[in-house]
Amino acid sequence: MKNRDGMMFRGVSRWIAAFLLFCRLVAPSGASARTVETDWCTITQPDSILPGAPVEIAVAIKAGAGATVQGVQLSCHLQWAKKEGYGGFLSWKPGVEAKPGETYRFKHGVKLDLDKMTGVMPVVFLAPGGDFEKRTKFETLPVIPITATPEVRAKLAEEAKAAAARAAAVARPASATLKRSMLRIAPEAKTVTKGDSFTVAVDYDLAAADHWGDGTQIELIPLGPWVDNPDGQYTTGRSHHGYPGLGSRRAKIEPGKGMQTFSFKLEGTFRYNELQWMAQFIGGDGKAWPWSVRGGGPQIARFIDDFDLEVPAEGGLFTYVETPRVDLVWGVSMKQGTSVEAAFRIVNVEGRTVAAFKQAFVVGAPGEKASVTLPEIEERGTLLLLATIGDATRDAFFARIPDVLAIEKAVSGSSASGGKVRRTPFGVTNVGDPALSRVARKLGATYCRHFTGWSGLEPLPGQYRLEGLDKTIAANVEAGIVPWICLIGPPAWAMADEHHSAGYEPFTFKADAWRNLVHTLATRYKGRIWGFEWLNEIVPGNKTREPVAEYLDFCRIGTETVRKVDPSMKVQLAGGLWPRNFRNDLLNAGVGDYIDVLPIHYGGETGVRDARHDVAAVGKADAVAIWDNETARGLSVWKMPPEEALTKSVVQSKWMMRQWPAEFTAGAKGIVYFGG
Repeated sequence: MKNRDGMMFRGVSRWIAAFLLFCRLVAPSGASARTVETDWCTITQPDSILPGAPVEIAVAIKAGAGATVQGVQLSCHLQWAKKEGYGGFLSWKPGVEAKPGETYRFKHGVKLDLDKMTGVMPVVFLAPGGDFEKRTKFETLPVIPITATPEVRAKLAEEAKAAAARAAAVARPASATLKRSMLRIAPEAKTVTKGDSFTVAVDYDLAAADHWGDGTQIELIPLGPWVDNPDGQYTTGRSHHGYPGLGSRRAKIEPGKGMQTFSFKLEGTFRYNELQWMAQFIGGDGKAWPWSVRGGGPQIARFIDDFDLEVPAEGGLFTYVETPRVDLVWGVSMKQGTSVEAAFRIVNVEGRTVAAFKQAFVVGAPGEKASVTLPEIEERGTLLLLATIGDATRDAFFARIPDVLAIEKAVSGSSASGGKVRRTPFGVTNVGDPALSRVARKLGATYCRHFTGWSGLEPLPGQYRLEGLDKTIAANVEAGIVPWICLIGPPAWAMADEHHSAGYEPFTFKADAWRNLVHTLATRYKGRIWGFEWLNEIVPGNKTREPVAEYLDFCRIGTETVRKVDPSMKVQLAGGLWPRNFRNDLLNAGVGDYIDVLPIHYGGETGVRDARHDVAAVGKADAVAIWDNETARGLSVWKMPPEEALTKSVVQSKWMMRQWPAEFTAGAKGIVYFGG
């Protein structure tokens, strides 16, 4: 995500025009110093600012400005001024949807540096999604001077002195390494919807040496659905979408082992639902520790107000010989026993209506289902069913697909393969649910790549938490999916220096700890997994002075340990490792001796050929296969109307049909779908 400074201002040159406008506005004019009139709004600001007091800017949208504010957001940011002119960015506030005739107040709490600041300059603008780069209106206001008497300055100096003393008193001592404590999130195993209460427990072990100053707190932060690939219209930025009623919580704890439980009540749901949590320690200095943990749950079911549609098939998939089925589900607001008529449309990926029909129903109790009588459907691929009752329209997607499993069995030949279905060269990512595992297999995938954090598996030395991974592996194997473990995210205690998290970089590590983890996993999952992948998308970084030597040693220890347990397991280099010269340095250093697969990411035909060339250059063409284990054409349909979501999503399928055959032709041996 872009930082807010960068999103607003890209270089001093962009502010030349703004600064000239600034100079013009601070010069005498006919406008009041407190009020600025524009063609679309009236802006009111204070005459002066007192240090420590909030700065409030009021923006009144004029009654005739409907067309101006339609489809954009109103934002108010603050800059600071110095004697020579423009100083820099000071305060940011999120944009709001504006309506004609309404007044919006932006209250900024700012810290003023009297040694260099002479005033504050508000900036008011309109832009789609609040994106300054796309602004449609832009108003720079007169500078608001800072009023600071000698008495105020003396008071501020005393406060600064006291704050410095306070900070020194609660500063983290050297003995608090933050490497001897652990956190683990354990939500209730249940499904909730709007109005339901639930709890999330955080298991902790806080070392006494990591407890200082004002004491330690646990902070639990909810993370709603993540939009990774905004479409630019309905969503304009990568972000989590928060659930109503769920906010961050903190609780004080004492050293030792314990369980802290947090209570929540869900006040709303979305069209698509997923809930994750982030837990972290807050130290005795009031600052978050430099590492955190994540966990998911509980499951969230979309709240049904009037009615909804549900497809009673895993993944909404039906083979060509199966009859598609859809149920209408009654919500809480429709009167039970009432007779209603629903109008239905079936839409294909071209946006064309392929069937339209009506059906009479008698409203049932909340949660009760009624079968929709679908006409005979010859259309293949993904379809959208729209149902309208009164003014409300609901939707559901389903698909008619070939029986891939039957085709695979026919191609494999039961006698030639001993009754086993051959593996396809396709895989998926992070599919651990039993139903989703079956869906992936039904679509033709036979591999699954699992991002697996070391810190979650072994939060403290020798204290393994493998129950979740056990269930994931079992679900894959039962469905005919061959999983592998992509190990990422080492715990702070396993890093051999002052660092606490690795990010996407090689890191100094405790060799014995790494060897023990790999041996434990390889032994436990022998015969059930394809193998391992050592980290993901790493770059040389700055966690170690010798990234090539460090990562080479990481691979050597891991792979030698795996091969002692089970020589048939396959080992992969970090997927998407880059840049290319880093990869070549590793190959020249001998990393090819410790891998069976070199995976690229989003490389296309050229990326595959480059990887093959690099592997061949060190004599490993026959020993190391090339995969693309992270690839897709991402598109978010968050807030997008269902018909538009269906037709636009076709770009994902088209991209696969163009990209994947080219990669196989170039020599790739496997491809893994990632994202959506």
